[in-house]
Amino acid sequence: MKAIIYKSKALLSDIDLNELLRKARIHNSQHQITGILVTVIDGFYQYIEGPEDYIDSLYHRIVMDERHHDVTKIYEHPLTHRRFHNWSMGYLNLIHVDDLAQIENHENTVEEFQALIERIMPLELDESLQLQTT
Repeated sequence: MKAIIYKSKALLSDIDLNELLRKARIHNSQHQITGILVTVIDGFYQYIEGPEDYIDSLYHRIVMDERHHDVTKIYEHPLTHRRFHNWSMGYLNLIHVDDLAQIENHENTVEEFQALIERIMPLELDESLQLQTT
């Protein structure tokens, strides 16, 4: 197993995030991929984990996806156990400046990323949460 954290720029107003999450959850469930998608003002951070071949394939698809640009791999490492085992695709929208600063200034090791997500949104929440419109 392996994990990747990446960040990318995207024009979020052009993306149907509910549909993106629905499709990602189906695909990820079929391929034993778990993780979390974090939206920030100008794009995404994502942590994905699972079988190495599937993670490599998914990351390649993300890099080639025209909805993303400036895709940057922050972290890539083998795993002995899953960190987000209950989520085929968790979702977090960081709209608070403090939250955004925490993730953008973070060292982004898997443990630090998970700890940051847990501080912002406890892992007991399930992935069925839909996007909140404000």
